[in-house]
Amino acid sequence: MGDFDCRKIRNICILAHVDHGKTTLADHLIASYGGGVLHPKQAGRVRFMDYLDEEQRRAITMKSSSIALQYEHHYINLIDSPGHMDFCCEVSTAARLSDGALVLVDAVEGVHIQTHAVLRQAWIEKLTPCLVLNKIDRLICELKLSPMEAYNRLQRIVHEVNGIVSAYKSEKYLSEVDLILARPSGQVGDENHEFIEDDEEDTFQPQKGNVAFVCALDGWGFSI
Repeated sequence: MGDFDCRKIRNICILAHVDHGKTTLADHLIASYGGGVLHPKQAGRVRFMDYLDEEQRRAITMKSSSIALQYEHHYINLIDSPGHMDFCCEVSTAARLSDGALVLVDAVEGVHIQTHAVLRQAWIEKLTPCLVLNKIDRLICELKLSPMEAYNRLQRIVHEVNGIVSAYKSEKYLSEVDLILARPSGQVGDENHEFIEDDEEDTFQPQKGNVAFVCALDGWGFSI
């Protein structure tokens, strides 16, 4: 890497339910920004980050792994984490080491139990998240949805994910209130205490640039 500014280093983890496309997305990011370690034609099929023989045999990620990428003037330490709940400790470790997270959701399967878990982990670790709706090609190729039907489905997923994050915000807000109310009389009015606003806007909004629509297998995507 040579001389570089430490302020331009970011640790980014990929979080998702099992089989929602984390490792496939990682392949294409490596092919694009990994300095030639993976040919673009191999991306999506090699499962480069699954370095264990057992991971390749079972076609699931079991251990978190990282690789250094360069994007424009920034260096990205990309961390691919497991999606199966049996390896949740690996997810926790990846999130704790990161500054931000790519949260993948399969556009056909939608939000699953592990999606809830990784969203909560990202919230606990105060990561800057980006929602990635993957496999959007399946909406047309498999489900044969019209453009409006596909739009409505994607909108519902974004709304559901925002609802999950909003619930975590509400939990923290209510716990803050409980702490204030539990104080002895005369200590309630703490001017230094900051409440979390309960009317905050949705976390994920396409117009904010933190929602991406992709087909990781074929290596394309877009944001608004």
